[in-house]
Amino acid sequence: MRSLRMVLTIVGLVLVCPPWVLAQSKVFSFSWYTECQNRFGVSQNRGAAGIATLTPSSNGYQLHFTAPANEQGSGDVDVFGPNDVAIQNLAMPNGCGLPQAAPAPLVIRGSVDDPESFEFGSLFQGGGERLLVIGAATKTIVVPQINSPLNGATVTGTTTMVASIDGVSTRTPLAYRFFLDGTEVAQTVSETSRASVSWDSRTVADGSHTVGVTVSDRFGTILASGINRPVITVANGGGALGVALTSPHEGDTVTGTSWAVIWVNGGTSGASYTYTLQLDGQTVATASTTSTGPVSTPWNTKAFLNGTHTLSATVRDNAGKTGSAKLGVLIRN
Repeated sequence: MRSLRMVLTIVGLVLVCPPWVLAQSKVFSFSWYTECQNRFGVSQNRGAAGIATLTPSSNGYQLHFTAPANEQGSGDVDVFGPNDVAIQNLAMPNGCGLPQAAPAPLVIRGSVDDPESFEFGSLFQGGGERLLVIGAATKTIVVPQINSPLNGATVTGTTTMVASIDGVSTRTPLAYRFFLDGTEVAQTVSETSRASVSWDSRTVADGSHTVGVTVSDRFGTILASGINRPVITVANGGGALGVALTSPHEGDTVTGTSWAVIWVNGGTSGASYTYTLQLDGQTVATASTTSTGPVSTPWNTKAFLNGTHTLSATVRDNAGKTGSAKLGVLIRN
């Protein structure tokens, strides 16, 4: 009876795309309008704007779009001609409780491989139900900027990292991931085209470090990386600790609950120590103790994808001295 049905989908960030996807994804300013009525007389019309991406897949492209109020959608785009495509499994907002969509048409204006814009539309009516969906997108460039700290800045203690972007409608929720020397140190979600996080500079050794940022949509597709990468100087004056990560070993395979064993030397007499264990820059365990080792701490490998990862241990004493060690492990669950 229903030849076309549509539904709103709401999910969290589930995937961070590798660098090759960043290079090939096309980013668009996206807007749509929906109008619906169900057999019980419930009707609604709404409009929204946000960000969309077309990313190459094995069968053509993946279309993802993100907008305010937790609205999002996705579809598989199958290329069947030099300038024509058909979209399958489209999911779009509708406030009338109508079920999931059957295939809807998507028309790309220009080259399929590098479209400057595209639009789509679909209409179903019958049995007392009606659903109209139209949308359009125009290619845009997302430009992220690291506003703080500035290049050449000297930082101590807890400092604030700030990034902003151009090329995206405000109120579109995007994820900002901040990096130091390529390792993620903080992340947040913002809808204001500007994001800030607090970062404790005492978790790294004194000296020069490079700050970076990436911006992702709700699906985890990286829209852009910061074009400016400030070089800063951390100067907490605490000196360095010697840190050793003695288990697991470099290249070990880990499964289930894994235990990391950490030792430290060179600390201040009578000091207390904060041990931080991270996988690929994400904190997985912390401990505070006066012990210099062995300090054993468990972490859950099942919270991460199978494959090769970087395990790092950072230790800081209450006099400001810091040190770190890292190694590669293979997760296999």
